[in-house]
Amino acid sequence: MVGPGGGPPRKSHTKSRNGCKTCKRRHIRCDETFPQCRNCTKHNCRCDYQDTPAAQGASPPPRGPDLLMSPEIEMEIDNWHRTGVPPYPELLQCPRSGWAGLSRADLRLIHHIIGLSIDLHRRGLSSCTLWAQKMPNFLAIALGSEFVMSAVLGLSAFHLAFLTRDPDTKQLAFRHKVSALQGLQIALGSFSKENCDAILAASVLLSWQATEHQNWSSLQHGISSVLESMHPYWKQESDLAQFVEAQRTLSIRDISMAGGYQPLDEDFMHLDQTIQSLQLAQKRVSHNLEHSQRLGELIDFTRQFRDEFPNQTPEQSFERIQILRRWLFWLPPSMLRNSDSDINALPILAQFYAIGISLDIFFPELGGAYLGAPTVEPIEEIYRIIATHSATDPFNADLRLALTLMDLPRGIVARYRSRLPWSPRSSIDQYSPGPPSPYHHTMHEYPLVTSSSPDSASPSYAAYTPPLHSPPAVTVANSPFQLQDGFIATAPPSLYPPSPHLLDAHNVHLGLSDMNHGHTSASIPQSSAFTPPYGGDVLCTDMPRADASLGLNMDVYSQTHPFAASLWA
Repeated sequence: MVGPGGGPPRKSHTKSRNGCKTCKRRHIRCDETFPQCRNCTKHNCRCDYQDTPAAQGASPPPRGPDLLMSPEIEMEIDNWHRTGVPPYPELLQCPRSGWAGLSRADLRLIHHIIGLSIDLHRRGLSSCTLWAQKMPNFLAIALGSEFVMSAVLGLSAFHLAFLTRDPDTKQLAFRHKVSALQGLQIALGSFSKENCDAILAASVLLSWQATEHQNWSSLQHGISSVLESMHPYWKQESDLAQFVEAQRTLSIRDISMAGGYQPLDEDFMHLDQTIQSLQLAQKRVSHNLEHSQRLGELIDFTRQFRDEFPNQTPEQSFERIQILRRWLFWLPPSMLRNSDSDINALPILAQFYAIGISLDIFFPELGGAYLGAPTVEPIEEIYRIIATHSATDPFNADLRLALTLMDLPRGIVARYRSRLPWSPRSSIDQYSPGPPSPYHHTMHEYPLVTSSSPDSASPSYAAYTPPLHSPPAVTVANSPFQLQDGFIATAPPSLYPPSPHLLDAHNVHLGLSDMNHGHTSASIPQSSAFTPPYGGDVLCTDMPRADASLGLNMDVYSQTHPFAASLWA
């Protein structure tokens, strides 16, 4: 078509009927780009598209896993990543090269889980937990083994996902577990003195994170295979192997009994009596709202387990006790807040451990290794601490109440030990020293790096306990070494030196009702002064598998490995 005057044809165009008001007022075509058109961007003027619901409802960009990163922690992680100098004094003797290949997110995960361990150790409470005592050993091995490091990072992400209920953090935990499982499978093909500790460490860490019966059983069989394949001299040189074997003395029962054992009427009667004792303990601590509510949730859980157990399959029962398993691992750092109330919180924790032992008899196929064995020594250590304090202040009402509350856990431990074919003598003696420190080896002293963190916890950590910033610097006198930059390049035999108490501040508003993660057990109504932060199923049991051949139910310890072939013959 010829244009006016015989010129070239006019170009056709699409009218902009939904353009912004600015473009219409200027009689120019609007490209209708949200949330601001290009013309308005070009002329640096506000586009009225920003006021439309579509622009206001635009989804924010993904933020990644929630690692509870406060500004203070972020500053410490950046400095750690840039200089190789960790924020915790206890880690200064690790070679800087050990942190070289780790991302900021990886360092944050180490900062979290090791911070919990250091905090509990400095207050003399790491042995009151199932896991904190051995974290120095795991980290020492992880610095030389990628798949053990993945298992450590997975455990830390597992806890953070439990706290935040963030799906991205949950997926991060799963990815680290898959990476650890892959590395473990490869290492099993070349079992030797050099990697047996790494194989054992990864197996234990992954079993702590296991929430499926098949996966946990496979890892336990693998641990047995590793221990039986280790030369006796290797075991003598391995603190980790001695730790695992010591726990096995509290868990190995008569195999013939375990295979076909069914709970007796006596076991159900004892469980009923335990529930009654818990109710009495709840009345005795009714003046403490937090402790009363915690015991109330434990009573509700135990009563519901008692009512449902006869009609449940083993898999259903195993799934049911996952709530208790999570409590046993993560309740101690949330209750022990470095205050005068710690001594009152210890017997409450002991009640949870005691229920773990009481329910152990209902899972004979687990051989006591899942609930019973890990909780015996923490109960005995809690009693030793309380008895030691009571001996120095015998008329203290709080200590007398704490000792009274320990009657139930101590009785359950005695009953559990009586069922073992052999049991080492328990050391519940208020005059006996505590267990050896994980930081006990002789180490060179060193000048310390000043932490950028305040003494108190960040608001982002108010939902649970430790300050997961660096602890206050500790001055070690008479150091024979003057080191630059507060760092020792050569790692001595042990990882951590002795440390004094760590000051901390914690949020007391932490409950258990939401820790059930979707289960329907009854709970005591929550007070407005008691806001539980836990909730939602943040564990990795329902995560999609990475592919059809690899998941958390994979057969890790294949019978094709030479060192294990004879064990399945």
